[in-house]
Amino acid sequence: MNRFIASIFAYILSMMHIAFIGFLIVAIYQYHNHKQEIVGVFGEVANNDGLVYGVAFCIFAAYVLFMGMLSTFVAMNENLELIKKNLNKNKAD
Repeated sequence: MNRFIASIFAYILSMMHIAFIGFLIVAIYQYHNHKQEIVGVFGEVANNDGLVYGVAFCIFAAYVLFMGMLSTFVAMNENLELIKKNLNKNKAD
């Protein structure tokens, strides 16, 4: 059961990676195509390209750190399963 949950979690993480990268691409594309409307909503600060790219980079960095941690836990679980199999195999011999 634990292996099944870990594989489902790994699949969900993969889909989240794809969705997040797609979201960033679409957000930057929409920013360039609808800049004046965005400035109208968020104010003049949204007109600063450097600030917008800086915020996007910080969001990306936070995502990488958080999801990297979760991905490490999944990888650790898979490695522990392999170690457990090898130990049980050696114990049986």
